[in-house]
Amino acid sequence: MEEVIENQNILKEENREKEEKEEVKQGEEKAQKEQEDRKDIIEGKADNLKINERDKELFSILLSQKFLTFELVAQKFNPELLLVSSTARQNSGLYRRIRRLVQAGYLQSLTSASGKILYLLAKRGLLEVSDRNGLSLVSSLEMSCIEHDLVACEMRFYLESHGGEDWCADREFRPNANRMVKIPDGAIVINNQDIFLEIEFSQKSKDRYEHIARVYRWEKGPPNKVLYVYKNKDDLTYLMSLIGPNLRFGFFPYVHPLPHPREWVGYRGDDKFSLTLYDFLQASPN
Repeated sequence: MEEVIENQNILKEENREKEEKEEVKQGEEKAQKEQEDRKDIIEGKADNLKINERDKELFSILLSQKFLTFELVAQKFNPELLLVSSTARQNSGLYRRIRRLVQAGYLQSLTSASGKILYLLAKRGLLEVSDRNGLSLVSSLEMSCIEHDLVACEMRFYLESHGGEDWCADREFRPNANRMVKIPDGAIVINNQDIFLEIEFSQKSKDRYEHIARVYRWEKGPPNKVLYVYKNKDDLTYLMSLIGPNLRFGFFPYVHPLPHPREWVGYRGDDKFSLTLYDFLQASPN
């Protein structure tokens, strides 16, 4: 028994030494990155950064989606980075590019109350895409629903990766708000059908749900389908009861990472008929 205990102590000591070495290594790598960043600024490399088409695409996305985490940037431009360690991500070319865009004034970064690092478009970045959609930089008033907005963007990239196109964010709808009876969290075209996205992470009043049901059940108006993503199904019980078994509506529980459409199971207009997201997106609403 004493020999076993001694062996265990030896293993613990070895593991502790490995952890300490790894911490030292990560600290050295971080210090090296910071030194390289400072060197770029001193030498003027950050200021003379040449903007490419991928940068401009990122700027346009940030203008419409307000902000992104690095994980969402990776989801869009290099999904393989989501499968590696955080250290490997920070050593990636994409991560270094984001840092350089921040240092050069094209992007800005801030830390949310929950500790997430968010990237927003800065004034210099806006100049590169100001002719694309006429939107302005994000204001502090638009930063009140960070988790909600991040999930909306996650769903955008997810749906685009599964055949969606012509995405329009809620921020792009708002200049025409006076001509719309309901602004969704996003809209996308899949299989020639207009699909509105609603991220439902908090419960609304019965009056709000009654208004939503009236608007979205109107057969002559857009959209072809409404995709609800929720955290708590009980929050939507009343809306589901108003809608009934309507193929125009799909309700799917939010999970992370998002499952494949053939494996993501939700509900039709009510909670009495389950189906996959793939079937919901493929089926005719009529």
